[in-house]
Amino acid sequence: RRIEVITHGFTLLPHFIVGTSRIATVQTRLALRFCEDAGMRMLKPPFEAPRLTEVLQWHRYRDEDPAMQWVRDLIIRVAGSLRPL
Repeated sequence: RRIEVITHGFTLLPHFIVGTSRIATVQTRLALRFCEDAGMRMLKPPFEAPRLTEVLQWHRYRDEDPAMQWVRDLIIRVAGSLRPL
C-alpha cells in the first residue's frame, strides 16, 4: 500500500518522515539540516537529480519600494555568501 504525502513547504517534511519508511527528495543543504536537527539520514539518490534554480520575482510596481529592495539585496547577498557543497 502506497501513501503519498504532500506539504506546502520543505521544512514540514521531517514531521512526515521521521519514524516512517517514507523518503523525501530535498536540496542538499536542507537535508543536512534535517539530519542534524531531526536525526534523519541522507542517501544519494540512484539517479541524477535536476539542478534547482532559485529566482526572485516581484511586481514592477514594487521596484522602487525600499523594503523590497532591502529584502532582494539581502537574499542575493546571503545566497552569494554560501560556500559550494
